[in-house]
Amino acid sequence: MPRFVVISLAGLAGALEISVQTKIVRSAHGADRKLALRITAILMGLAIAVIIGAVYAGIAMNSAALEIESGIIEKELDRIVVKTLDEQKSVALWDEPLERIPRNDVAWIDEEIGSYLTGTYGHDLVIIEDGQGRIVYQHEKTPGIVSVVSALAAAKPLLEEVRGGSPRRWTKRDGNFSSQESSDGALEGAAELRAGANILQFSGEPAVVSAMTFTPTNNLDLRTPNPPIILSVKRLNPQRLAKIGNDVNVRDLHLALRDEAKEDGVIALSADDGKLIGSLVWKQQMPGKAFLSYLLPVLLLLTLGCVLAGHYFVGKITTLAGRLRFTAEQARRLAYEDQVSKLPNRRAFHDRLKQQCAAQARPFVVALVDIDRFKEINDTYGHETGDRLIEAVSERLQLEIGDDGIVARLGGDEFAIMTSPRVECDAVSLKRRLGKLFDAPFQLGPYRILSSASLGLYGVSQAEAKPTDVLRNADTALYEAKARGRRQGVIYSAQMSNAARARRLIERDLRDAIENGDLYMAYQPVHAIGSNAENEVEALIRWRHPQLGELAPEAFVHVAEQSNLIVSLGQAVFGMVMRQLQKWPGMHVSINLSPRELRSNELLRFVRNGCREYGIAPDRITFEITEGVAIDDSAKANLILQSLRSIGFRIALDDFGTGYASLSFLQTFPLDRVKLDRTLLGGAGSDKRATAVFEGAIAIGRQLGLEVVAEGIETEEQFNLAQKAGCTHLQGYLLSPPLLPKEVEQYFGIQDSETGWPLEARIQA
Repeated sequence: MPRFVVISLAGLAGALEISVQTKIVRSAHGADRKLALRITAILMGLAIAVIIGAVYAGIAMNSAALEIESGIIEKELDRIVVKTLDEQKSVALWDEPLERIPRNDVAWIDEEIGSYLTGTYGHDLVIIEDGQGRIVYQHEKTPGIVSVVSALAAAKPLLEEVRGGSPRRWTKRDGNFSSQESSDGALEGAAELRAGANILQFSGEPAVVSAMTFTPTNNLDLRTPNPPIILSVKRLNPQRLAKIGNDVNVRDLHLALRDEAKEDGVIALSADDGKLIGSLVWKQQMPGKAFLSYLLPVLLLLTLGCVLAGHYFVGKITTLAGRLRFTAEQARRLAYEDQVSKLPNRRAFHDRLKQQCAAQARPFVVALVDIDRFKEINDTYGHETGDRLIEAVSERLQLEIGDDGIVARLGGDEFAIMTSPRVECDAVSLKRRLGKLFDAPFQLGPYRILSSASLGLYGVSQAEAKPTDVLRNADTALYEAKARGRRQGVIYSAQMSNAARARRLIERDLRDAIENGDLYMAYQPVHAIGSNAENEVEALIRWRHPQLGELAPEAFVHVAEQSNLIVSLGQAVFGMVMRQLQKWPGMHVSINLSPRELRSNELLRFVRNGCREYGIAPDRITFEITEGVAIDDSAKANLILQSLRSIGFRIALDDFGTGYASLSFLQTFPLDRVKLDRTLLGGAGSDKRATAVFEGAIAIGRQLGLEVVAEGIETEEQFNLAQKAGCTHLQGYLLSPPLLPKEVEQYFGIQDSETGWPLEARIQA
């Protein structure tokens, strides 16, 4: 009995222990399950939070990309509008249309304006109205695409504004063009250019409609209150929209009249008059979609317990965030980069200059580089070749400067360079290095062009240097370089600022002096050797400035050359000479003709009409030129000189014996006379070599059948030497200084005799 009891108690104790252990195991299992559930819940929560964050980031990235692309497209449309106005300006800012349109010269208008705009720039419709609003010309690239009636009806408010009426109440995209024109040096002194352009709708398609007044640049007499107007239409058809998209790295840009797939970028396109045209649709860059396509599968694995996938997610997020930053950086670069040269633009250069001036790191050099004859290259070879020249110059400048500074394009044909203060480089060495870059010609497609540049440099050494002062001083040096002629480099000095102010004063007052007739003429006699000599003088312009006093021609003629006033000055001189010749029957006169005057399209018409108006025979006038007329375009110069001779004018080569191409000039160009440079006479007589050169130059001219004039005769010895050597004409202070008109009449005895004085009497006088 007792043993039984003991055994029973032992079994009960074992059972109790097993029960307790079971409870502990079950409790731990429950805790593990709860922990697993908690971990699962945490992982699920993290996964859901990450998924929500990822989706939001993807949407944000897509939204940012869409906003950037939309902004780029809008800016590109505005640029196309301004570009269309620039294309139209190439034919509207010109004197000749204002002469041809009133004469109804349809063949010329069609070739130089209609066919040029449609063929070169792809304009679809060109319409020209006279000052009364009548259509005088129309040209359709493809008949039937855009009708003249619909174009005029749609553009009526635009035309009214351009004519000087009330402003159009449309969205204006042409503001950049107006700001460019306000600073365009080519319009100084010209009539006011009125222009405007908008995007309108034609047959369901957008099109750029631009209007502009024909505006003279040289002959301001062509100005009228109601000038002719050119209106052109350039369709933004599917091909052009696709090209616009390609230019700004947007895929498959096209116009849709209904909603497209949601993954495409869409912006509403309305005409500037408010009418809805449709939607611009393109294949949107969707970095967020790529982001989620990589991330979501990995997040699903994370919810199943793959914690390590989180590391992968972070890596992907960093990568895709980097892509987003790259897109933003690309947009920032568009704002600070020139699109043709790929160099920093004006804004970027100004920021860098401001930083460098504030950092007070010294010394450094700022240089401005201006390509010579860039406009002529554009006009001759086309704008595409001009862009290639910009790219080629940019490449040479970058290779030369490298990491030693910054090279930027300020706009047009002007570049800016700033050296780094850590580099040992002064203005003299930089000037020499930059000058050598233009020694070799540029291969621009099929053309091999030898270009040059004008350089203005300023070395910054003082601690307190303002960016505006630095640029102004460099620009002053550049202006001085241009004033000295092409292929020049000038380093700024303080004296240049005073000289620049004086030049600006002369330029401002010279314009008024030409318009008000404040200039006057002096005439220096030219004496012929022989008994049948004709009375002849050389016309010399004079100006008595109200503040600066009597100015030599060298002080203001060169300013006229640089500021495009030389054509107006030459016309004023020609008019004064014509009026004087009416009072001097039988008198012959020589007039100096500058290279820029010879390039003017107005020259032939002006001098021919002037002789007819005043009744002066052209053979009484000799135009004196220098060999500089052949530097730019010898073929054109030769043609114009041939035309002048065919009218009856005589041609003389001035400064013969000093230029490197004078002998070649004698063979190529039509001449009647050569004028020996006064330096040839300087040592003649006392120096055998100088005498031989002097006599040789005379012999060359005489053997070619030309008259030979020796100028600068100041002594009897020089007079006898020139006469003995075979000169046909003599000129100089020994014979007579320049005279006023009344003194000329007394000198030649014009009031008493038509034949004038004999040579001996002139010499004594």
